[in-house]
Amino acid sequence: MTSDSQSKVLITSLPDRDGVVAEIYFGSSQFAELSHVGSSFFCEVYPAVDGKPWRLELGELEQALASAKAKLLARQTDDR
Repeated sequence: MTSDSQSKVLITSLPDRDGVVAEIYFGSSQFAELSHVGSSFFCEVYPAVDGKPWRLELGELEQALASAKAKLLARQTDDR
């Protein structure tokens, strides 16, 4: 799946997770979920809706991941 739109990061609380997670979207499709456990970050990448591989510009992907990490850390700092 090719991304034709900018990324969006949402911080959310899920019933099956401790704490909050950062959901990363490209267009209306969820690409990944970033979580912070202890001193480690984990990224869970979801398959594209159309079944094709994701094709993202590297800079756009790096920016989305950095934004998700920063928002997740800021939220966790605010909760303390």
